Amino acid sequence: MMNKELKSLLCHDLMCSKAFVKVASRQKIKSISELLAATLGPETGGKPDICDLLFRFHRNGKQELDLDNNFHPFKFELIALFCFGLVLQEPWNSLKPGETFNFEEHWSPLVTKMLHAKLVKHASSINFVFKHGLAQFVAEIIASQDFEQPKGSTVSASPRKMAKLAGKILGRSHDVRMETYFSDIKLVFSHLLRSVVCPAKPSNAS
Repeated sequence: MMNKELKSLLCHDLMCSKAFVKVASRQKIKSISELLAATLGPETGGKPDICDLLFRFHRNGKQELDLDNNFHPFKFELIALFCFGLVLQEPWNSLKPGETFNFEEHWSPLVTKMLHAKLVKHASSINFVFKHGLAQFVAEIIASQDFEQPKGSTVSASPRKMAKLAGKILGRSHDVRMETYFSDIKLVFSHLLRSVVCPAKPSNAS
């Protein structure tokens, strides 16, 4: 069962839905450190990745995916996690072996407020990055299904349409617009904490 700190972060700071929190709990993510380890894992080079988050939190095909409209039932939650990872990427990856991550040193109610302000201000760029991650996720799922499909069987029209659309989006993976959007978002969130002075802890001195 996830601890109170993680549940508070997901429900209040990142404003995740109850359905998403339930899925996260099934992933056996119990603490904020475990969430950061999952979001900034070595498989993604220590940086958040929308496609990786989809593989981790997508409910095995029970949800409707709509590439045309850039839709996923957990879109808001995954974007919030992606940006949460960008904010904490630098201090998390700077940990030395044996060190414990002190979340309170890098997070405060002011950071939460600024995070949501950035999500609104940079919605267009973030949506574009999410769409690319969603297309990559769909393309990898379809490729896996094609690999496992028996010879002679046919693929339905809907997966063909999704594969074609995913390929069209991924064909722009090195487009200047994609690179510019991601660089801008990374810059915005990597400097977010530097502009915030977290409140000092009260001294124990009498």
